[in-house]
Amino acid sequence: MPRTCSEDDSEPARIARLLFYYANIAFFAGLLYAGMYLALNMQLTAAGAGSACIGGAIALWMLYRGGNWITIANIIVASAFIAVSTVALATGNLHSPVLGWMFAAPMMAVSTLGRKTGLVWLGITLVFLYFVYRMHEHTAGPLSEVPESFSAEYIALVQGGLIISIFTIVWSFDSVQQTTVGKLRVAKRVAEQALQDAKQTHDDALLVLNNVAEGLGMVSLEGNFVGEPSQRFQSWFGPIMHGETIWEYIGKSNSVTGDLMELNWQQLRCDWMPLEMGLDQLPNRFEAKGLVFDLKYQPVFLNNQQLSQLLVICTDISAELDAEHANELQHEQMAIFTRFVRDPKSVRGFLSESQRLVDLLENGHGSFAEQKRWIHTLKGNFGIFGLRSFAQWLHRLEDQLADQRKVCAPVQCEAIAAQWESVRDRLSMIIPDEKPIRQRSTSPKSPRQSRWQNPVCESTTSSIKWNVGLGIVFRNDWNCSPNVPNDWPNVWKNLACR
Repeated sequence: MPRTCSEDDSEPARIARLLFYYANIAFFAGLLYAGMYLALNMQLTAAGAGSACIGGAIALWMLYRGGNWITIANIIVASAFIAVSTVALATGNLHSPVLGWMFAAPMMAVSTLGRKTGLVWLGITLVFLYFVYRMHEHTAGPLSEVPESFSAEYIALVQGGLIISIFTIVWSFDSVQQTTVGKLRVAKRVAEQALQDAKQTHDDALLVLNNVAEGLGMVSLEGNFVGEPSQRFQSWFGPIMHGETIWEYIGKSNSVTGDLMELNWQQLRCDWMPLEMGLDQLPNRFEAKGLVFDLKYQPVFLNNQQLSQLLVICTDISAELDAEHANELQHEQMAIFTRFVRDPKSVRGFLSESQRLVDLLENGHGSFAEQKRWIHTLKGNFGIFGLRSFAQWLHRLEDQLADQRKVCAPVQCEAIAAQWESVRDRLSMIIPDEKPIRQRSTSPKSPRQSRWQNPVCESTTSSIKWNVGLGIVFRNDWNCSPNVPNDWPNVWKNLACR
């Protein structure tokens, strides 16, 4: 048997193994009976049995050469039918003991070529039997080449051979079936092991996926999640519902971002603009639950050509923005300190003017045009002195006023005062002021004024002082008092140099 037939698990290989057994049965049975008939001087009968031997030999040669198994099966079936029909005609027609062998051709056909081909060969066999019956009616007696002295032994040999052939055919079929079942069991074990390995790989990948800082989710072009998003994704925005689109999922936390994503996702599906441009139209940053998230979209192509899915990468950048803001505030602290060291008078004038404008805005004074001018002046002054965070906030406030076209609302006035108070608190750590910024009555000073006017706390011992606003270390060996010494600018210049 060819190695491909014995090792392969496909259906053609199974049929080839069955044909191998059928070809051997046809070859050896034909050879045995042809030799017996030649010994009995039964030439026509021997020729019929020899056709099965020749057909079996041709089938074995074609199997070895890797021929078409359908052709091989038809050769085996045809040779078996020719052999049995010829022997039956030569050994008594309807009374021939060989007629029982007529089952071989339909049985081999249905087991190798299928039920339809098996029905065809069954019909051919029945037609032959009808022909034999009609021929028997027109003959005076059975025509047989079997010698009268050997008739009993011949019948015994034919019937014994029939029984052996039936057993061999069934045994061959069962052998092929057992081989196939064994290979299926091995394949099942391999498949189960592969499934277990795949599940373990999936669990390992899911473990990594659920422990990365980003939230990951695979989304189809229809907007539905392919599988479930990562655990990080669901910890931010909650569990996902069945059939929920990504814009509906995100929209539960930020409706504006959800509506914008739905609109631009439809444009991406229509494919009427370049892919890069379509991805740029999708929202890339939004706020939800007090956090700021960054969105990125990685296209996934099918066969490296057609866009099939998008990998949505969501990152919590709140801590990063806070760090950037803290770094910006630190730079602002250094900028105003440097400006104060170089020109303390201009810094005090800036603080005094800013306080005056903030007081006017906080108390609701001025018309719409005047308030816009004051806010614009504050924005410009803070930008000049390096306090860009407050300047940017005032710029956004200007845009709001331009949209509402009326004076500042009380909430906006309070916000201006609160932002200014925050700036003053930061500046109070590095800028001493000889005069109070707020000219109030002679009533006791508020804690905020005292902190602003007397930023240096008393120290009677030599110690190491860490200034948070400046980020420097210096040693003070003097007694600090509420009255700032006359050479205070020189002291700060020396500190800046150090």
